[in-house]
Amino acid sequence: MTTLANALAHADTQPPFDAFDTLWTALLQLANNRPEQTEHQRLLSLVQQLPPAAFTRIATSDAITGLTNLDPPLETYQANQHERLYTKKTAHAFATITADATNAPDRAIEAVGTILKGIRNKRAHGFKTTDPTTRDGNILRLATAVLHQLCAELLAIAPNASA
Repeated sequence: MTTLANALAHADTQPPFDAFDTLWTALLQLANNRPEQTEHQRLLSLVQQLPPAAFTRIATSDAITGLTNLDPPLETYQANQHERLYTKKTAHAFATITADATNAPDRAIEAVGTILKGIRNKRAHGFKTTDPTTRDGNILRLATAVLHQLCAELLAIAPNASA
């Protein structure tokens, strides 16, 4: 069993393409220790252990701002020609993050999860470059920073967390 601290340290040595997967996997493994029925419910339950101030820090981070300000917007970007875009869902998630980061951080952090899951899907099914200078690489760099912060916040409240 890997500790969350080890996963964070390992991710720090990897390019964003690999670090994203390391952190996403560690987060899922940690969530799988929860009793809820679905992966989504387990992840939500795990993250809801964080204090509202942690939600606000994540939702107002430079990395979230970078994802929000992508041009063209993330919700309009197809990783490959077969990808279905969820433009309304993604745009709504970004709007929720922007509107609720400080006054309803629990809603904002759930929207962050929606964005991260979408990027995870793009990484698994479309993003195949490790070059950080490309659009894919930039998206993964920003998303990895968000995941890193989320994992670090979880580690702060549960220093012995094992994935």
